[in-house]
Amino acid sequence: MSDHQNVSVLTIQSLFQSDQSIRIPSYQRAYSWESKKQCVQFLEDLLEQQGKQYYLGQFLFEKDDHTLFIIDGQQRLTTTVLFFAALASVKMQRQQDIQHLKNAYLNNVFQTITEDQDVFERITQQNIIDDILYVETALLHKYPKL
Repeated sequence: MSDHQNVSVLTIQSLFQSDQSIRIPSYQRAYSWESKKQCVQFLEDLLEQQGKQYYLGQFLFEKDDHTLFIIDGQQRLTTTVLFFAALASVKMQRQQDIQHLKNAYLNNVFQTITEDQDVFERITQQNIIDDILYVETALLHKYPKL
């Protein structure tokens, strides 16, 4: 890995559509953002910024060939990927097209550490899906075009 530092401002979509794969190094702690309160807050923040740019914070990566190893921001990035996976699942349940989501955000460019795979799959399958439905229902009155 090189000592060269490069600072870039990217959208999540451009990060996931790059030719780089994103990996979580084995020394990173396991994903721990399972609280419904945290997920609901994340979704509410996104919905409040509907149609505007949303600042996810800084991410720090270490580059090795065509791989970006996430050094800082793993919890936020994993939660963002989980959100897109859950959103795709909800849209599929409603028989809506998810091709754009799959192409832009769910293209297997991001891989979690081994210990997180069970958590990742469990959250994707149920917890965040429930949170999306909960927040969507609660905010339909506030954002009728949701």
